[in-house]
Amino acid sequence: MTENLKTGQIEEKAYLYFKKNIDKSAKMLGDLVPDWHMPPIREFLKSIPFFQYLDEKTINSLLLESKDFVFENDVKIIKVLFFFKKNKIKY
Repeated sequence: MTENLKTGQIEEKAYLYFKKNIDKSAKMLGDLVPDWHMPPIREFLKSIPFFQYLDEKTINSLLLESKDFVFENDVKIIKVLFFFKKNKIKY
């Protein structure tokens, strides 16, 4: 918008009006704190259709053999190692 003001494509009054509204909206977004609730891992796995077919023992085994990998500033991704062949689990 600043470039539009400089080139005369927008009047100063309109520029100030829109800038004020954009700044106000940006502040409101900046103040927003989303709820990043992470459900327990067992609950999360059971919400995925594939895992709904597995019994509790198999899910426990998956969780025991899972590994955490850290990527970029403490962002964790849980990588579950499927051990179906090792445990002769049919899928």
